Amino acid sequence: MNQAVEVIDVCKKFPMVSGYSDFFLQPLQKKYMMALQDVNLVIPNNELFCILGANGAGKTTLLKILCTLMLPNSGTVLIQGLDVVQHASQIKRLIGYVLSDERSFYWRLTGRQNLQFFARLQNLSPTKTQQKIQALSQSFELSRQLDAPFQTYSTGMRRKLSFIRGLLTDPPLILMDEPSNALDSLSAEQVWQYIREVLINQQGKTVIITEHNLSKVERFADRFAILKNGEIKAVATPHELRQQLTPKNCYQLVLQQPTMGLLHWLATSCEIQQQTVQNDGNLLLEIVFTSPQINYSAWLADLLAVGGRVLSFSPVSHSLENIFSAYYQDV
Repeated sequence: MNQAVEVIDVCKKFPMVSGYSDFFLQPLQKKYMMALQDVNLVIPNNELFCILGANGAGKTTLLKILCTLMLPNSGTVLIQGLDVVQHASQIKRLIGYVLSDERSFYWRLTGRQNLQFFARLQNLSPTKTQQKIQALSQSFELSRQLDAPFQTYSTGMRRKLSFIRGLLTDPPLILMDEPSNALDSLSAEQVWQYIREVLINQQGKTVIITEHNLSKVERFADRFAILKNGEIKAVATPHELRQQLTPKNCYQLVLQQPTMGLLHWLATSCEIQQQTVQNDGNLLLEIVFTSPQINYSAWLADLLAVGGRVLSFSPVSHSLENIFSAYYQDV
């Protein structure tokens, strides 16, 4: 089985309820909001896959369908070849779900007691439970706080306990809802390193994440999907999308206080996409050469000959944040 997850033409809608009277309307009179519209995804085993989208894009809805907490209205979802509708009980044993909602823990129990309780629900033996709790609490630096009541935990500690709970049963597929949320920068970095180096590289697991921290996605993810208004707009690696969105022969040029005559020469030799005057009076430009066979050395020599004082000249590589913004502007 090469595919961990297959999502085929999945749709999910929710009734729009504005008041008590709406509960008594006939089904044909109800209005619905489409949370997911014809979503298609194929995620192979041993991949770190991220789902990006603004608030309300449908990220959490899709994650809940994948872990059988919610059923689609139409379409098919396969987890390791098993249908989420027909084989929900089997699929639950294959999945670890890291929730962003801490309310699922029991606040008067200690962290350890919470983990033991959820391990028992998963039919994990006491010996195996103890071993997993010890190993994971060390990995997430939570060993000292395990026997304190959950209600005394900081937000970051509660988040770490949620990670441990999701990994207790050693599932092959792990779903995480915004793992960087509520963590300080150091803890977030440690979590992402653990996901990449331990879960993916060492243990060969598949991890699907919804995330808003685009810099982490750019560094660690194998591929990502951009979800907008319930529709998949793109599925690719960051490098592939940069190639699609960045024009060929696109460069960033910084000139020291250029003259109007120099700018006129530039406009005749290349296409100026953007220009920004910096605080020191220098000019930052994004330029595109229309000729595919441009000789950059000769062009720079000509630029210097007409009085250009070049501070830097480098190819443009858009960040994931630029790519994300471009898709949300319907580019």
